[in-house]
Amino acid sequence: MSGTERDGRPVALTRWRKALLTSTRGQIIDRLRSADRTVEELATALGVTDNAIRPHVQQLERQGLVLRTGARPGARRPAVTYKLAPGAELLFSEGYVPFLDQLLDVLGGTLGRDDLNDVIRTTGRRLAARPADRDAPLAARVQATVALLKELGGVMEIEKRGNGGNGTYVIHGSSCPFAAIVRLHPEVCLAIESLVAEMAGARAHARCERLGDAPRCHIEVSPRPSRNRPRAARPW
Repeated sequence: MSGTERDGRPVALTRWRKALLTSTRGQIIDRLRSADRTVEELATALGVTDNAIRPHVQQLERQGLVLRTGARPGARRPAVTYKLAPGAELLFSEGYVPFLDQLLDVLGGTLGRDDLNDVIRTTGRRLAARPADRDAPLAARVQATVALLKELGGVMEIEKRGNGGNGTYVIHGSSCPFAAIVRLHPEVCLAIESLVAEMAGARAHARCERLGDAPRCHIEVSPRPSRNRPRAARPW
């Protein structure tokens, strides 16, 4: 595994982040990370006019990446101050994947593989937004599960197999919400599996394709014959 793959920062993502930071909007975001600023202050920092900066700030505000925080006295009227929206900081946070990589290595060495897998499954269940509504049709529960996976950053589609309410569904993921860490720790797929089982109130069996740059998952969801928790997934 190459150094770039090992530290969890794929080349394409690193290039995208660098491209963002060198753009005008990226430089605005970068300046707002350290302090609230007005349009005039941003223009001065970037060596351009207020009129050149203002449309970019307005667009970032519409996108929810920057927020208005107040106003400061100006030459003719108060100048609005802006700050970086809390969620936008994630665009610059590169430490999560290397930290999680090392954490899983340490836990695996301390707990052993079986106990680590149990921890990962438990974590997946806790990621489920809410317990499954056992009275709802399985189709509705699968839809709610996919909605959650999309909120986490996945790109998912649902395939129905079989007829009637007791058929099987397959969730096909063309973009995994945990892609960066799954490349380093395939056992993290257990979290997806247990999340789906908990959220859908059904049996879930995940199969992950980790060839190429984009891991793809296929999760088979079928009715659970009892209220017992899903059986343990395969060892990795």
